[in-house]
Amino acid sequence: QVPNNGAKIRQATDWIFSEMDILKVVQIKDAKRTYTYDEKVRKLIEQNGICAISGDKVKYKDCEAAHIVAHSNGGQSTYDNFVMCKREYNRDMGSTNLNDYKNLLVEKGEI
Repeated sequence: QVPNNGAKIRQATDWIFSEMDILKVVQIKDAKRTYTYDEKVRKLIEQNGICAISGDKVKYKDCEAAHIVAHSNGGQSTYDNFVMCKREYNRDMGSTNLNDYKNLLVEKGEI
């Protein structure tokens, strides 16, 4: 026979959560991970067909939507948290903040 420890588990959980700020240890992410075709086209038009990182003229087929604050770092998949940039930049920057990544490329003389 298995003992019913539900009450003990609930009490222990209550003690743990009363002693810590849950938002300091848990990162809440949005369920939306990607952007729609329409959002990406509209953003590239707003950017006048310019890569947000290099400043080069680009075609839609050569771009990807890049989170400014990475989704993996809690960045939301909202319209104001992405830009269109060359595919290779988006893939290279990984979870780096887009502005930090761009500044790094400037410092290295790559853009």
